[in-house]
Amino acid sequence: MDDSMTMIMNLGAVAAVALGAILLIWRTSIRRTPTHADVVLGYPPDQFPAHDVINQAALRTLATTQSRLLAIYDGLPQSSDSARRLHTFLLELRAIMDVAYQVALITRAYGPSPQLTRIAAEVQQIEAQLTQQMIHRLLSYEADAQEELLNGRFASLRELVREITPSAETHVPMLGR
Repeated sequence: MDDSMTMIMNLGAVAAVALGAILLIWRTSIRRTPTHADVVLGYPPDQFPAHDVINQAALRTLATTQSRLLAIYDGLPQSSDSARRLHTFLLELRAIMDVAYQVALITRAYGPSPQLTRIAAEVQQIEAQLTQQMIHRLLSYEADAQEELLNGRFASLRELVREITPSAETHVPMLGR
């Protein structure tokens, strides 16, 4: 009897661990909708205390670019493909901004870094390309939606004309002609 009770307890423990693993895998596999709160906006003074560094043109440019992209992100449907891609871009931009701050902090005795200026300019170019692609996608989607709406309206009109127009079988010729 003692061996069977041990076996049942062991099976119960294995089942509990397996159930826990399944729940953990299931919970982590659920796609979480990214939010604006996932991205730190700009250079908050409590996290980036060196005000002289934050005021460098390259870092201000990066923060301004981030702000514009966050405004676009907030205007997109959060479940859209564009929103997910832009969110990933914003996370990468945040990482670049953090490294740029560290570089500016380390090199501040030498003045603004030409490399940071170049990086800020490249980020602006990428921003322009990204927004153009997003505008193109949105316009393409809107054009497709309008075309579908127009096709639906034409189908409704055709059906209405079929209902209004007498068919050949029910057509009664006018008398007196």
